[in-house]
Amino acid sequence: MNKKNKLQLLGEKAPSWVIDVLPMISVLAGVLILWVTWFFYQEIYAGPNFQWYNWLQPALMILAGVLCFIASALLAIRSSAGWEVLWAAISIIPLILALRLVIVIVRFVGFMINWIGDNAGHLADGTFFDQISLTPLNIANIVVVVAIVIISLLNRSNNYARKPKEKK
Repeated sequence: MNKKNKLQLLGEKAPSWVIDVLPMISVLAGVLILWVTWFFYQEIYAGPNFQWYNWLQPALMILAGVLCFIASALLAIRSSAGWEVLWAAISIIPLILALRLVIVIVRFVGFMINWIGDNAGHLADGTFFDQISLTPLNIANIVVVVAIVIISLLNRSNNYARKPKEKK
């Protein structure tokens, strides 16, 4: 039995014009991705503070744009690899989002380490709490954080109580 690839299955299920338009859509996606990369990231490289994490997302976006161009060429000659390359380009989007989350976590940890290093002397001699000002905005932030913690704890206990126990 001959297995059909995903492009052939799409050709059987979809109208014939979809297969003809797919390479053009892939080219447009590649052009759009490369334009967006240039539009959003051109001033990052012109600035004096070039950070290590500034090149990761644009590099992945450029890779996705190039993969779209390769996919369009392969789809134009009706190669089944074109469909796989197009999906590889599309699958870079969740990778970029996950990478941004990791960058935020790494930057937050670095910020906290720097903050602790800068304020270690104030923590040691007890003058740290003298620097905290209890303005209404700071009090409101503390109240919001405490409320979120209490609500999450209550939801966790409610979810635990609702679970039916298994009968033996």
